[in-house]
Amino acid sequence: MGSPFGSRKINNYCAFCRSPHWHYRHRNLGVLHIGISLISSVLISLYAFGELDTRLTLFFVVGLFISEIFTQVRWRLALACRQCGFDPVIYKKNPADAVKIVKAHLDRRQHSSMALRPLKLPVLSSHRAQALQKTENQPRLSKQI
Repeated sequence: MGSPFGSRKINNYCAFCRSPHWHYRHRNLGVLHIGISLISSVLISLYAFGELDTRLTLFFVVGLFISEIFTQVRWRLALACRQCGFDPVIYKKNPADAVKIVKAHLDRRQHSSMALRPLKLPVLSSHRAQALQKTENQPRLSKQI
């Protein structure tokens, strides 16, 4: 784990189109975020009531709640590729939905001014396409417990 004052973003490449991509490092709150929430709740309590009050805990909990929601939403929105629309979280849960989202994004990209830079989309060879077609046509066995 790096320094809390280090880089907040991770630079990598999209798993689908291989374009440069970044996302936030932190998915949840860290010690620094909790400390800032505690200090701000103490300051709000001192300002509002003139002394430290037990209602300080309410400010602290609300501050943590808002910070956690903001951090998770920011992390989640940054995961999707801005070039091709690929979202690894949706792909992991349901690959068919991820395919639909990428196709819709690429159609929108084709008809708009976003297509300034061409994408390096993966090419499916005919041999691999035939192998995938065979596996799709085979009946799937369900696991029985």
